[in-house]
Amino acid sequence: MVWLGVWSLQRYAGTVKPVGTPSTVEKPSLRRRFSALAKDASPALLGGLLHAALAAVALPGIAQPGIAISAAFLSLLPLLWVAKGRGRLLPLFCGVWLGQVPLWVLQQWWVLEVSEFGFFPLVAVQACWAGLFVVLLRVVRDRVRGVALPLSAAVLWAGVEFFRAQVFLTGYAWGLSGEALIDMPTLATPARVGGLTLVAFMMMLLMAGLWRLCVGRVEAPARRWVGAACGGAAVAAWSAMALWVDPTYHQLLTSVPVAVVQTNLPQSNKLAWTIADEVRDFQRFMALSREAAAANESHPRPVFIVWPETMAPGITLEPSALDVLRTADVYFTVPAGLVGDEPTRLSATAFAEELLAQQREIGVPMLVGEEAIEGLTINEDEQGRVSFSQDKRFNSAYLVKDGAVQPERYDKMHLTPFGEIMPVISRWDWLEGNLLELAAGGMKFDLAEGTRRTVFDIPASELKSGTVRIATPICFESTDPALCRRLAFERGARRADVIVNLTNDGWFGESDLARRQHLRLARWRAFELVTPVVRAANTGFSAVIADDGRVRAQLGSRADGVLRVEVGIHLGAAVTPYARAGEWAGWSSLAGTALLVGWALIRRRTDRLREHSTQG
Repeated sequence: MVWLGVWSLQRYAGTVKPVGTPSTVEKPSLRRRFSALAKDASPALLGGLLHAALAAVALPGIAQPGIAISAAFLSLLPLLWVAKGRGRLLPLFCGVWLGQVPLWVLQQWWVLEVSEFGFFPLVAVQACWAGLFVVLLRVVRDRVRGVALPLSAAVLWAGVEFFRAQVFLTGYAWGLSGEALIDMPTLATPARVGGLTLVAFMMMLLMAGLWRLCVGRVEAPARRWVGAACGGAAVAAWSAMALWVDPTYHQLLTSVPVAVVQTNLPQSNKLAWTIADEVRDFQRFMALSREAAAANESHPRPVFIVWPETMAPGITLEPSALDVLRTADVYFTVPAGLVGDEPTRLSATAFAEELLAQQREIGVPMLVGEEAIEGLTINEDEQGRVSFSQDKRFNSAYLVKDGAVQPERYDKMHLTPFGEIMPVISRWDWLEGNLLELAAGGMKFDLAEGTRRTVFDIPASELKSGTVRIATPICFESTDPALCRRLAFERGARRADVIVNLTNDGWFGESDLARRQHLRLARWRAFELVTPVVRAANTGFSAVIADDGRVRAQLGSRADGVLRVEVGIHLGAAVTPYARAGEWAGWSSLAGTALLVGWALIRRRTDRLREHSTQG
């Protein structure tokens, strides 16, 4: 799709010869064509590799924060260098694309453990975006006059990043150019005004201004001052936001103690969770929960305890579905040695009932990730084997309090593309089923999307209001800034005091890099919304993140344990411009991108008509 778009731009930019145009020139041989293609693509490949190498240094855990931030800024320069060159657009795109592939293999190799077939198209698509930016900048640079190159580059870069992060196939906000800046809050400040898209815009405006300032000395001295003006504007705007926005969000009302239970279930085990595994793991989870609830000299009794995503053993916690299971007397057979000396019948509702009993005993409200099943139906064949069907199934967060499942639950609203749903493809069940059988045997994409922006109210004597309000984005929803904003704020008013992210990072397998990336994106949500984030992650990294994006405490990777810490709660008046206005920078950049490219294509069409008119 992206390749076709580049070919179309190339055609309209005049570098592809229209079909049917007469020619007396002998067609070059295949060898000459390949040589010409390599000549055009080689500089682009070099630029793509340099960008990829610097972007890799900016990934979490690779280098010290100062070096990572510097690499994030410098990674933009190779793309500007490629866009400055000549040559056909399609080889230019292909060269940058090829240079980007190693970067995305590094970031996404964990997908191989989930779907070998899905890994290759994911890497191929994500490697396209830098090349698309270079092509668009070349087209705009050649045809649009009166707009400074640094400004055009900033608009196009921000527009492409926003498109891939939140628009294309419901968005994949992973590996964005400004992510490393969270380690220096002053540089991250634009996110509190316009989100990560504004950070990307400011970065490119600064670097393109410096590029123009340096390159303008050779090309045209007058352009140096354009670069200086754009770079100076970026620095001035950054300083103004740091001085105006940051100091207004540092008063805390109070703090509340919380506890996180981190489980350590490899995803291979979770997908093939036997009843014996569930019994054994449930006993461990409850032991950790009792440890989390106990008050001691170092830690007061927590206000609530959090389990990670879908970590409650059993079929569901949904009360209506549990009633159906009780009525039908559905049970599991537990091998000897786990519950008793002989094989034991275990009711299908036993895990839920034991969880409620244990919660009543420890006396601390619990947020638990589990599947919600609506319209459960039990089917039995001639051999007495039982199967289940349902009207709807959700990935949900439940509040368990006073020994009962509370009526409110949060159902995941943004299903993970190609992890829980296939964008567009899921409209046709037969096509989705065949692709799943080919690419990820054993998986089912039958989850429904939630519609309610549930906020849980949990008693907290530490607060004057008497309750702490909690929003619970699940798993990859923490990478969706627009959704997190809607969960925590409504019409410019705060509706949640804390964001609790329940996630299962067992999908990342052996990749701690991916776990760190996921954690870093949760830090951005805390910073953008000036709202603390509590993260409960299976296999790590569970963490408590302050409202300035700093990690106050965290648990290690691929280990189970308990994290106990106090979370600072903000005054209700702490509302950032981003929390009020949302993705205005993203949509503006996308509109600006469409305007610039459309203008360039119209200018090309006008120039060709004028040329034909003159020749006639």
